[in-house]
Amino acid sequence: MLLTFVVSIIIGILTMILRYSLWRKEYSQLMPGRRPRFFDILGDLKELAIYDNSPNKYFWQTNFFNVIRRRTQEFGKLQLFCLWITFFPFVCIVKKGAVKELMEKKIIEKNFTYKWMEPVLGTGLLTSEVSKWKPRRKLLMPCFHSDILRGFVPVFNEYSQKFVEFLQKETKKEFTYIETPVTLLTLDIICETMFGVKTGDSENDIPQFVKSFRRVNELFAVRMFQVWLWPNCLFKLSKDGKETMHHVKVVHDFTRNGHETVSISIVWALYLIGLYKDVQTKIHEELDKVIGKDTTREVLEKDLNDLEYLDCVLKEASRLYPAAPWFGRKFPKDTPSNICQRFAMMEIKIIMSSILRNFSIESLDTRDIVKPFLYVTLHPSVPVRIRIRPRMFQKQH
Repeated sequence: MLLTFVVSIIIGILTMILRYSLWRKEYSQLMPGRRPRFFDILGDLKELAIYDNSPNKYFWQTNFFNVIRRRTQEFGKLQLFCLWITFFPFVCIVKKGAVKELMEKKIIEKNFTYKWMEPVLGTGLLTSEVSKWKPRRKLLMPCFHSDILRGFVPVFNEYSQKFVEFLQKETKKEFTYIETPVTLLTLDIICETMFGVKTGDSENDIPQFVKSFRRVNELFAVRMFQVWLWPNCLFKLSKDGKETMHHVKVVHDFTRNGHETVSISIVWALYLIGLYKDVQTKIHEELDKVIGKDTTREVLEKDLNDLEYLDCVLKEASRLYPAAPWFGRKFPKDTPSNICQRFAMMEIKIIMSSILRNFSIESLDTRDIVKPFLYVTLHPSVPVRIRIRPRMFQKQH
């Protein structure tokens, strides 16, 4: 009886592998990329998950981008190429023509990996299926009307000024690790603008919340490369699954989300601006021309439209280091615009304007040291070190 049961399971598994192998063979002919052998169960996962005893604990995530870079060189003349993670295709966009095609197809049905974030994010706009996503998005869109966003500008200015005061103290140091302070800043802003809550009374809770939220994102990314943990039943029994549930509880105890993409966008922008002095000089000149050298003056909404060069720099930083470099969709249909995009851009521009009106910054590590790696969002693989100094005209006063 037991033998029959075991044999049945083995036959079932082999049948499933055969079925998916046939499906993969058919569809791999339709998309550019390396074509796995028929019974090669892992596919490109072999190259993605390779381990070389590297001391870097984020090796898998950083190696992911090394593989993408090599494949882009191999298939760079094409619109796109495909990586096969076991029997699942991951399509990498190379040319803008493929992006246009993707956007015009209007694809919004999310793939299975978004379910992994439901314990921490619930079934919100990021994770919910289309039947829930559409009415909720329609309900929230009026909240991001320009008249509503205009009312947030004083809040952006208030917290940006507090951040400037914090950075004034940092100018006496050799360098500053910038990621955590920026994260706390954007968390403060999202709490007040979205929930009307000031976080000053719970400062001891915030660092633990940030650590737990980041750790959940990290475990999510690691799970992408551990196929045996894709089924929820196995993941919950694993060490990573139990750790995830612990950190999810911390996040739920401090139920305030929404800051992550903004904070990491600011970190990457500051890092790049700190590397390229000529770009920073042009930004300083534009800020002095549009806003003036009175650093106590608040940034107005109309100023943001005139900061054209800063806008271009922020968009280029986002192109080089996109906060969310991947997304999963099922075909087909309706790719949405991000309803929070204007809110985020206003916040980023006011924060960056406030920082760069007051300070000159210098990034101390080159891009071959500060490599990107994948959480849910795109993070630096090492802490970003920035030297902060008052601008010269401030010293003259």
